[in-house]
Amino acid sequence: MTNKSIDLDASLREDKIKETRRQGVIPAVLYGKGMENLSLSLDYHNFRRTLKKAGMHSVVNLKIAKGGKSETENVMIHDVTYHPVDDTFMHVDFLKISLKEKVNAKVPIEFIGESGAVKNLGGILSVLLEELNVKALPNKIPDKIEVDISILSDFNTKVKVSDLQVSEDVEVLTDKNIDVVTVMAPRMKDETNEEGTTDATGEGEQDDKSEKAEGGEKEGDKGKDSEKK
Repeated sequence: MTNKSIDLDASLREDKIKETRRQGVIPAVLYGKGMENLSLSLDYHNFRRTLKKAGMHSVVNLKIAKGGKSETENVMIHDVTYHPVDDTFMHVDFLKISLKEKVNAKVPIEFIGESGAVKNLGGILSVLLEELNVKALPNKIPDKIEVDISILSDFNTKVKVSDLQVSEDVEVLTDKNIDVVTVMAPRMKDETNEEGTTDATGEGEQDDKSEKAEGGEKEGDKGKDSEKK
């Protein structure tokens, strides 16, 4: 569960976005219920560390410098825009939240353990869902949801959303009938060989027919030459 305290410093932004980027900082905006949008600037390296620690679903204590003073807002990182070429941060959106109101969030799914169907039967693990949509109080949103794949002992077993172990404080919004992970049977070598044999046989038959056709034409030509004589 997310109980860690994550702080991030920010300052009010007065320059235009392009000028802000030239200074080596990230332009950002803070918005939320009952407030006007605030244009902010973030230190690039500080934000990178914060994003790595908080992700997109943890509460961040955003400390905004205003005229020599600092005001703290409880926020979540709502959106991050990346440069299309070098993948650097271009812009950040923060959403102001209340610790007493539930919010929607996407929580990553982490797979642990070892599947018997993969280890003993040579199956291929097929991950069908990588994150879960949930609703909860900000400080009740889990960092991740673990799924033990050791129960996948054959090719008929699946883990569905309804099988996931989630706290009672967390409401799952994702359809409970959706498959999360399963194991696919490997493609048999015999099937590959049979396809190869069929192709080879087909090509052989075509070659025989071509040779017969050519032979027939040659015999027909000989007959015509005899009639002329």
